[in-house]
Amino acid sequence: MTLVGSIERAFVRDRYRARVFGVTTPGDGSGFLRGLFVWNLRDAVVLEASAAAFLGSGDTTLAKFEGRDFVLTRLRYSW
Repeated sequence: MTLVGSIERAFVRDRYRARVFGVTTPGDGSGFLRGLFVWNLRDAVVLEASAAAFLGSGDTTLAKFEGRDFVLTRLRYSW
Protein backbone atom coordinates (compact mmCIF):
# COMPACT_ATOMS: atom_id res chain seq x y z
CA MET A 1 0.00 0.00 0.00
CA THR A 2 1.25 3.49 -0.86
CA LEU A 3 -0.14 6.65 0.72
CA VAL A 4 -0.02 9.98 -1.11
CA GLY A 5 -0.91 13.32 0.44
CA SER A 6 -0.71 17.00 -0.36
CA ILE A 7 -1.71 20.25 1.31
CA GLU A 8 -1.61 23.84 0.08
CA ARG A 9 -2.20 27.09 1.92
CA ALA A 10 -2.36 30.67 0.63
CA PHE A 11 -1.39 33.68 2.78
CA VAL A 12 -1.99 37.44 2.48
CA ARG A 13 -4.43 37.40 -0.46
CA ASP A 14 -2.44 34.81 -2.45
CA ARG A 15 0.82 36.74 -2.26
CA TYR A 16 2.46 33.82 -0.46
CA ARG A 17 1.69 30.14 -0.98
CA ALA A 18 3.01 27.06 0.83
CA ARG A 19 2.69 23.46 -0.37
CA VAL A 20 3.72 20.13 1.13
CA PHE A 21 3.61 16.83 -0.78
CA GLY A 22 4.38 13.41 0.61
CA VAL A 23 4.43 9.77 -0.48
CA THR A 24 5.04 6.84 1.83
CA THR A 25 5.01 3.07 1.71
CA PRO A 26 4.57 2.15 5.39
CA GLY A 27 5.28 -1.55 4.85
CA ASP A 28 8.69 -0.79 3.33
CA GLY A 29 9.54 2.15 5.59
CA SER A 30 10.31 4.44 2.66
CA GLY A 31 8.94 7.78 1.56
CA PHE A 32 9.36 11.14 -0.17
CA LEU A 33 8.61 14.58 1.26
CA ARG A 34 8.71 17.91 -0.59
CA GLY A 35 7.95 21.44 0.58
CA LEU A 36 7.47 24.45 -1.68
CA PHE A 37 7.15 28.15 -0.85
CA VAL A 38 6.03 30.62 -3.55
CA TRP A 39 6.26 34.39 -3.14
CA ASN A 40 4.64 36.74 -5.68
CA LEU A 41 7.05 39.68 -5.54
CA ARG A 42 5.04 41.75 -8.02
CA ASP A 43 3.00 41.23 -11.18
CA ALA A 44 4.72 38.62 -13.35
CA VAL A 45 7.64 38.09 -10.89
CA VAL A 46 7.61 35.00 -8.65
CA LEU A 47 10.26 33.60 -6.31
CA GLU A 48 10.05 29.88 -5.53
CA ALA A 49 11.98 27.91 -2.91
CA SER A 50 11.68 24.14 -2.59
CA ALA A 51 13.34 21.30 -0.69
CA ALA A 52 12.79 17.55 -0.87
CA ALA A 53 14.00 14.44 0.91
CA PHE A 54 13.87 10.73 0.09
CA LEU A 55 13.46 8.64 3.22
CA GLY A 56 14.25 5.00 3.90
CA SER A 57 16.75 2.50 2.57
CA GLY A 58 16.64 -0.76 0.66
CA ASP A 59 15.42 -1.92 -2.73
CA THR A 60 12.01 -0.24 -2.83
CA THR A 61 11.28 2.27 -5.57
CA LEU A 62 11.40 5.30 -3.27
CA ALA A 63 14.35 4.07 -1.21
CA LYS A 64 16.51 3.71 -4.34
CA PHE A 65 16.70 7.51 -4.46
CA GLU A 66 18.16 7.78 -0.95
CA GLY A 67 20.83 10.49 -0.85
CA ARG A 68 19.35 12.46 -3.76
CA ASP A 69 17.71 15.10 -1.63
CA PHE A 70 17.60 18.56 -3.18
CA VAL A 71 17.07 22.27 -2.59
CA LEU A 72 15.85 24.52 -5.39
CA THR A 73 15.43 28.28 -5.72
CA ARG A 74 13.94 29.82 -8.85
CA LEU A 75 13.03 33.34 -9.93
CA ARG A 76 10.38 33.44 -12.66
CA TYR A 77 9.50 36.42 -14.82
CA SER A 78 6.55 36.23 -17.21
CA TRP A 79 5.93 38.70 -19.99
